[in-house]
Amino acid sequence: MPRIESDPSSSGAGWSIPWKAIAALAIVVCACGYGWYQYERLRPNPTRFGPTNPGKDQRVQMTEMFRGLDLSTTQSQAISTLVIQTTSTAALYRGAVKVLDPAQRRKADEWMKQARAERQKARTEARARADARKQKYYPGASAEVAKQGDQQIREDRARRKAAADAAKAAKAGASPAAATPAPVAP
Repeated sequence: MPRIESDPSSSGAGWSIPWKAIAALAIVVCACGYGWYQYERLRPNPTRFGPTNPGKDQRVQMTEMFRGLDLSTTQSQAISTLVIQTTSTAALYRGAVKVLDPAQRRKADEWMKQARAERQKARTEARARADARKQKYYPGASAEVAKQGDQQIREDRARRKAAADAAKAAKAGASPAAATPAPVAP
């Protein structure tokens, strides 16, 4: 069995590693690295709180908004029980609106309209950034560009084939018109 020697003058009595072990280790390391690369590439992005993905952050903002509405003791108790009982932000808002008086509802509605506008603006900006990133890394990734590229490839292929047929016919001594086969009658 061939071995990798650490010292070329040694007769095998020194330190040596079998080449098969090194190759197996390299294959295992490469497979693990490729597996990790695929995992990172394909796994969903971690949840980010903020305007584009409100999640729990929106509930926190909503409870802070309710605190700023000068609630009475009964209203604040009712809203705190809603916060504990509900899991949906929409259900929390619907339940809280029932508890609020008209002036507080107007303030809450204004805040919600403003929050929706901010979220929509953030989504629009995120889409624009994603489109810019797509154009940067995948230029011409539209169907029309692909069709134009396919048409160009077909035309180039037809020109090369015609040139090759003409060269073959010239080499054989016949004219290019004679190189094209005549249609065969049935």
